[in-house]
Amino acid sequence: MLLSKIIAMRSKKIFRLCCMVSLVLSLAACNKLDLDNYNSVTFDNFWKSEADALVGLSGVFDAYQSQGLAGKNYRMFDLLTDNAYPNNLPEWLEIGTSNHNSSNTVIAEFWANYYNVVSRANTVIYQVGAMPESAIKEEARKRIIAEAAFLRAYAYLDLISLFGDIPFYTEPVDPLGEGKGKTPKAEIEAYMINDLKNNVIPYLPATVPPAEQGRITSWAAVALLGKYYLFKQNWADAASVLKEIIDSKAYSLYPDYSTLFTPAGEYSSENLFEIGFIESGLDGGEGFSFQVDTNLAPIIPNSAWRPSDALANSYPAIDGLPISGPNKSPLYKGRSPYENRDLRLRASLYTNADVSPDGRKYWNFNNGNNKHAVRKYSWYTSVQYRNNQGPQNYYMIRYADVLLMYAEAKNEASGPDDSVYDALFAVRKRAGILPGEQNNYGLDLNMTREAMRDAIRDERRWEFALEHQRYFDLKRWGILDSIIANLDPNQRSFVFTSPRDYLWPYPQNEMDNNPKLKAEGQNPYW
Repeated sequence: MLLSKIIAMRSKKIFRLCCMVSLVLSLAACNKLDLDNYNSVTFDNFWKSEADALVGLSGVFDAYQSQGLAGKNYRMFDLLTDNAYPNNLPEWLEIGTSNHNSSNTVIAEFWANYYNVVSRANTVIYQVGAMPESAIKEEARKRIIAEAAFLRAYAYLDLISLFGDIPFYTEPVDPLGEGKGKTPKAEIEAYMINDLKNNVIPYLPATVPPAEQGRITSWAAVALLGKYYLFKQNWADAASVLKEIIDSKAYSLYPDYSTLFTPAGEYSSENLFEIGFIESGLDGGEGFSFQVDTNLAPIIPNSAWRPSDALANSYPAIDGLPISGPNKSPLYKGRSPYENRDLRLRASLYTNADVSPDGRKYWNFNNGNNKHAVRKYSWYTSVQYRNNQGPQNYYMIRYADVLLMYAEAKNEASGPDDSVYDALFAVRKRAGILPGEQNNYGLDLNMTREAMRDAIRDERRWEFALEHQRYFDLKRWGILDSIIANLDPNQRSFVFTSPRDYLWPYPQNEMDNNPKLKAEGQNPYW
C-alpha cells in the first residue's frame, strides 16, 4: 500500500531529497520521500528498511511522472508523424520541418528525463541490493530491484530508438566522475533482454492486489521483452513471448474504447503498465488530459496540436472497408462523413458532428477552420484541472499492443496464420467493425504476408492514434521518410532529411559536459 500511495497520491508530507546526481545530465535526480524531518535525510540514515526501499522505488516512478515524459510530452510524438501537427509548439515544429539541431529543447528534455529514470533506477538497484538481510526480506528485495530494472529497460528502449548508440549506465553515477562514451545499440539491447529474462521476470508477481495498483507485474515485463525482440526484428522470439501473455488470459480488451482513456479505464483488464496520477495541488498531476465543461463557452481542446485530416480520413467504415478508392465502402456517405465509421475515429478525435449529451456544441469548430481536435484522454466534467493537475493515468503498454505486436511478429516469422487473424479480429471487433457474412471483420482471408503487414500497420495507426506509438513504429519500419514525403502539402509542410533524421542528435549540453562523448563525435550526419 505504501508504494501505491507514494506513486499516485503525493501526500502532504512529501518532500524532495536530492539523493542522486547524474553527470550525464548535470542535474540532480530527486526522490520524493514521505518524511517528517527531511533535513536530516542522508545516505547514512536512509536505505534501512523495506519502506525506505519502496520510497526509493517511488522516485523512479516519479521520474516517469515528469511533464517531460508521461505527465505530458510523451504522447506528443505523434506530432512528428502523419497523425498530427503542432499548432503553437515551435520546438516540435523544428523537428517536423527538419530544422532542428543539437540545441533543440525538446530533444534535450527527453534525453534528460530518460536518463533521470535510468539514474534513479540504478541507485535503487544498487542501494537495495546492498541492504542487509535484517533490513529487508529477500523476496521484497528482488521484487523492488526487478521493478526498478523494468523501468530502466523501458527508458533505454526509447533512448536507443531515438538516438541509437548512447552512453550506457547500469550503476549509480559518480557525480565527480566522467561520463561514458557510446555503447553500441546492439549491446544495450542484448543486456536488457538478458536482464528482463533473468533478473526481472522471475521476481515479479503475475498479478498485484488492489492495494498495490501501479506496481509492475511479470506480464508487463514479458510484454517489454517482446517489444525488445520486435524492435530487433527477432520475429520468432517476439511472437513466442507475446503468445505467452495471450495464452495466459490474464488480460483482455476493455469493452468500451470510448471510455478506456478516462478514469473509468484505469487499472483495467487491458492495462499491463500505466503511470498513475491523481489531482494534486502540491506537486502536479498530469498535463495531457482535457476536461470538457459543457457549461462554459466552447473552446478548442488541446489547441497547441491538432490531428490531421489524413488521420481522420484513414479510418475505415464499420464494414472494415476504406472510405475512398476502388474498394470504397457502400456505407460511407460524404455528407455525413463521421457516420458508420470505426468508433476509434470519434473516440480519438473531436469532429464538427460532436455535441454534448444535451445537444449543444461543446468545442469551438471556428466555422470549419478546425476540422478536428484531440479527444483521446478527455471526458465531460464540470471539474477543470489547471496547471498540470490532471488525475488521468497514462497507459504505457496495453493488451491491444500485445495483440498487434504478436500479429506483426508472427506474420513476419511465418505468414498470416489463424492466430494472426484472431488478434486483428479481436481489436477490430472492439472498434465496432462488423463481422460480415464470413465473420472476417472486413479483412481478406487470403492475404499474403505483405498485405497482412500493411493491414497490421494500419490497425496500429488507428488503435494507438494520439498516444506515443506511431513515431516509434514508423522509425523501426524504416518508412518515416516516405510517409513524410507523401503528406498533403495543403495540410502541413513537413520535411524529413533521410537518413539523418532517423536518429536525433545528442543534446549540445551533453556534448559540452561529457568529454568522452564529445571526443567520439555526434550521431551520423549531424
